[in-house]
Amino acid sequence: MSLKNFVFCLYIAIAYAIKFDLKERILDNNPDLNREELGAMEDAWKVISYTEKDEFYLMHLSEYYYLYANRGCMKLRTSDLNNSSKSARYNMTWYNYDRWNRSIGQVKSETNEVMALKQETYSTENILRFWYTGEALCEYEAGRGPYNMIDYKNYRCYQSIEVPEHDAFFDSYVVFSQPLCYILRVGERSGVCEFWLNGNLVNETLEELNSEEINGKCGDTCVTDGCDEKETKKNYADALFRKFPENCRLAFLLNCGYSREVVYNKTDCEKVN
Repeated sequence: MSLKNFVFCLYIAIAYAIKFDLKERILDNNPDLNREELGAMEDAWKVISYTEKDEFYLMHLSEYYYLYANRGCMKLRTSDLNNSSKSARYNMTWYNYDRWNRSIGQVKSETNEVMALKQETYSTENILRFWYTGEALCEYEAGRGPYNMIDYKNYRCYQSIEVPEHDAFFDSYVVFSQPLCYILRVGERSGVCEFWLNGNLVNETLEELNSEEINGKCGDTCVTDGCDEKETKKNYADALFRKFPENCRLAFLLNCGYSREVVYNKTDCEKVN
């Protein structure tokens, strides 16, 4: 077994070992994940670098996240990288989606700033801090740990915990990163995970998936008589997730649980791209 594969397996084993007490941790990550040899898998600056070379699409969420309820086809690209400050500009593009009428609205795009920061005791930058262009350089205190892993009930019990929201910026913790995909933990106190896939793989993955029969009847939308829409969407989500790179899927499953929300829709994205 190569050193790289060994390190990855070690990372997964550690993540699995602490998965069940993430909600109980208050201020800091598990110290085992601070190991220097694991830093490359949680490297925020590499995420910024990957997204300069290629567009990345938000494919899945670990659970429903209200901020994305009315957004679809979200893609991200960085530019103007600054190696000394480990900062860059990022451009986020999406379309507004009306869930009630199932209709696509206006395409939106915004360009703001992002910086890679270290969590306390970390040797590698593992936090992506996003803030608005034109604001002062965002050098607030780095996160002391994944506040995002705190359960809301725990938050209410522990009054000393500050609300992890700020008008000027928000933080995302890098769970796993490589050129093909990266996984972020976001969502204030809820700990929602995002699965971002390299744009070069998106079409390839979807073409491979669409060449197969799902549920013996339907594709990503239920157009066949007798096809249950809810079940079809679940089957499609499961099949799509299985097509992602294996190490990305494994990291997501062990750190975030099973994917419950599909964000990317090929049919709708083709209408706006």
